[in-house]
Amino acid sequence: FTVLSSYIGKQTSMLARVASSALRRAARSARAVHTEAKIEALGLELPKPGKAQANYILCVRSGDQVFTAGHLPITLEGDILSGKVGEDVNTEQAYDAAKLVGLNLLSTLKNELGDLDRVKRIVKINGFVNCVDGFSAQPKVINGISDLL
Repeated sequence: FTVLSSYIGKQTSMLARVASSALRRAARSARAVHTEAKIEALGLELPKPGKAQANYILCVRSGDQVFTAGHLPITLEGDILSGKVGEDVNTEQAYDAAKLVGLNLLSTLKNELGDLDRVKRIVKINGFVNCVDGFSAQPKVINGISDLL
């Protein structure tokens, strides 16, 4: 009985793994729009993968996770957007800059992973807003990246 129970347990476990694998494959193939096609459909374009602006690396893998360094709002032409919100740029322009940071992050991830469909979840975004004293709409600015992702 112990041997049979062990054999049945192994078969059940194997069936569960096969079913789980089949469900994952079906979910992947059921995707109507791939991530990069969706970006294109939104009229957006991923910039070329950036290079670190100092002595750091843009991302590092640890197991099945990828950690990214801070990114800047770098345009498709390679220009870095700058300015102080509330003085040089308004909230809407800063929102667009945050969205651009998101596109640069996605470009780094695509460069690292080869396919953005491999990204299962964005776990955390840290946003920093260069703004004048008294500016209180930082969440509206950071929404630029949140709304993109």
